[in-house]
Amino acid sequence: PTAPAGRPTRPFAISAGVGGVLHRQHQEHKQRQETLGGAFTDMNALMAKAKEMVTLAEHLAGSVANRRQSKTTDPGDASSPSDASDAETTEMDAMMLSMGIASPVTRETE
Repeated sequence: PTAPAGRPTRPFAISAGVGGVLHRQHQEHKQRQETLGGAFTDMNALMAKAKEMVTLAEHLAGSVANRRQSKTTDPGDASSPSDASDAETTEMDAMMLSMGIASPVTRETE
């Protein structure tokens, strides 16, 4: 293709001189913005999953505490937790430890 003055058109004008430098800076800025946008999207997804994990840890801690409370308040009762229930409690403790939750205490934020 040719330009109006009979000169061939080239992409050279886009990458040369001050206009080329400005174009490259604009492209780099655009790329950084896209990268940051993706990072914040990933961060929000991670925070959502963390909230789910906190809820799960609180639920498990509540279950373990209820079982221990039942066992200590009425140790001789026939309806107290059985050996299988004790094994489940021990297994829950082991699972929470394997997830890095030694003591399932969470901090409330406002």
